[in-house]
Amino acid sequence: MMNFNQFSISKKRIEILLGLSLTPLLIKSINYIFIGSPTPLFAFMLFGGLLLFAYSNETKYRSLIVKIWSGAIIFWGIARISIMTLFLTTSVDEAHVRSQFGIWFILLSTVYIAAGLYLFTSAKKADSLRLN
Repeated sequence: MMNFNQFSISKKRIEILLGLSLTPLLIKSINYIFIGSPTPLFAFMLFGGLLLFAYSNETKYRSLIVKIWSGAIIFWGIARISIMTLFLTTSVDEAHVRSQFGIWFILLSTVYIAAGLYLFTSAKKADSLRLN
């Protein structure tokens, strides 16, 4: 049986993980603003705004928003690994393309998938605790 203190620690972990998962999108947003493309900034503002709204107002949509964000993270990690596999299995002669898919690329993609799965299962647990 989970008591309130354990749930609040888990809630803090979720909030920290949400913040950390938004950090790469914020960094990409800043980089892309300098080259003239505001699209990542719009995505950051959309997801960041939804998460801030959900956590500031204690809305019932909090777990839904966290599930959507975790699904996006999982999708992004799988897409990165798929792109890497595509480039490594085909004959790409350009060295700069192959150099992009190193160990850090694989680790970061795996971290995206693991973080998304953790957020998704945590949101499901929070839903089940709320229903009981």
